[in-house]
Amino acid sequence: MYREYINKDGLKIMLPEKIFDDVKKFIVKHYPNECGGVFVGKIEGDTAVIEKMMVPKKFKNTPVYFSRIADFINQWLIKVFKQSNGETIYLGEWHSHPNGTPSPSSTDHSSMKKIALNSDVRIETPLLLIVGYNTRQFNERFYIYHNQNLTPYGSV
Repeated sequence: MYREYINKDGLKIMLPEKIFDDVKKFIVKHYPNECGGVFVGKIEGDTAVIEKMMVPKKFKNTPVYFSRIADFINQWLIKVFKQSNGETIYLGEWHSHPNGTPSPSSTDHSSMKKIALNSDVRIETPLLLIVGYNTRQFNERFYIYHNQNLTPYGSV
């Protein structure tokens, strides 16, 4: 079972319910602080298919800040890429906005720009999932960084 998202350009994202459930568990565990991780998967035509999610072993977080320590995640990304013969790639990031909306901040925008310009990342259009959470409900939105903008996706 997948959650499906589409943007104005017809680009799609397929997120397995199991992975979104894991994201939600991690968010609840760290509430009221922000938390996050990365997604890997495949690009199939106009569709990004998320296959796995990873959370960092080390990070810094507050109710309005999240920063992952990249070493472990980078090692995991290299291992996934090699084991799949280059078919499974880094697709993007996810993080929570406790007691907030799934709208990107200026920090989110600059972080995605930095990722898109990083030659080690291998993707010029990274995805960003922001999940707002307030102890009663989750409200998520995906974005794609493209042409120096974060373009939102809607649920299908």
